[in-house]
Amino acid sequence: MVHYALQYCLAQVCPKPLMASFNNLPGQRRGRSLRVLLFPLGMRYTMPSDKLLNQIAEQLMTPSAERDRWTHLCYVGEKADDPVAVMERAFTAMWACRDTEKA
Repeated sequence: MVHYALQYCLAQVCPKPLMASFNNLPGQRRGRSLRVLLFPLGMRYTMPSDKLLNQIAEQLMTPSAERDRWTHLCYVGEKADDPVAVMERAFTAMWACRDTEKA
């Protein structure tokens, strides 16, 4: 998840804003020089792959200690109409019938 977060943030922050700041430096030579000095191979930051995102989604959709670490501070109400409680019950029911669904 940290790898995903870093890839996402670098892809959002680096290419567009940095290029804009390089272009706004006084004199075109300074911006070009700084760009070549800091990124000699060019900006190579890309968005995280779908494969990585699917791995994270799979981890969060599987009851485990890891999922509990992410959700332990989430408030789950006692009432039947509490939206978070409804989602948690749906998740539990989905997980309980996963083998039936595969058949």
